[in-house]
Amino acid sequence: DLDHRGLVTLIHPWECGLDTTPPWMAALRHMAEPLWVRIALRLRLARVARLFRRDTRYLPAAERASDGDGLRMLALARRAKRYDFELRKMPQVGSVLIEDVAFNALLAVANQALSEIAREVDASIDPELQRSFLATNGAIEELWDEETGLYCSRHSVTGELIVSPTVATFLPLWAGVSEPARARRLVERLREPSSFWPRFPVPSVAIDAPPFDDDRYWKGPTWVNTNWIIVEGLRMYGVHDIAEDLRQRTLALVDDAGFAEYFSALTGQPLGADEFSWTAALVLDLLAGP
Repeated sequence: DLDHRGLVTLIHPWECGLDTTPPWMAALRHMAEPLWVRIALRLRLARVARLFRRDTRYLPAAERASDGDGLRMLALARRAKRYDFELRKMPQVGSVLIEDVAFNALLAVANQALSEIAREVDASIDPELQRSFLATNGAIEELWDEETGLYCSRHSVTGELIVSPTVATFLPLWAGVSEPARARRLVERLREPSSFWPRFPVPSVAIDAPPFDDDRYWKGPTWVNTNWIIVEGLRMYGVHDIAEDLRQRTLALVDDAGFAEYFSALTGQPLGADEFSWTAALVLDLLAGP
């Protein structure tokens, strides 16, 4: 947060946790690609990279990042390395600098947790750090797009919102920063069967959105970790009936399909890695109930 605006700027999608989420991939496609990437994509040589990828050795390529997305992410990482991964050194032109809504919402939650710990142990928080905490809560509201009723990531250089219906839009609920009217709109959007509430909610991309892909990583599947966050967010706003419904649906999905990394939002099919640790860990918390 070099300009002290309250939002952290990320330089690569690997930092945000939702690696191949559509807003980041859209921004990557507007990046000036190195010659070797353009040649590989034009000659359809990108699939050669699979020979060097560990993820596709063990899992179907259709469930992981596409060849093109993988090459672009690799090119961006190589570019960032030239500047020692330092935001202040990176040029505005040619870089991909994003104020990621999911990352910043989780930062706000972490700030709150740190404040609670400080109170419990009777410790003080540096006033400047406390001001940063408050700035983040306020700045997240700048990521709201009134027309679509979504929280969106934003280009930190142009200030333009990257409007895309992904699961990240619901994460500010857990941060407790959403205005009541906005929270109501989010809950309404969450429960739309044609969007975020299919048979096995909540898909990482709305099923009626063009980028939706049933089984590809962060392009559509349902994840237990984001469901867990949404359950917490719904409880934050007192929407306990929907929170309990989602908790039960998530547990039933795992009970039927196992501790997969992620699942098809349409069929419940287990996808990605088997016996995934954070799926198992969060199921334990969901089993504990409210």
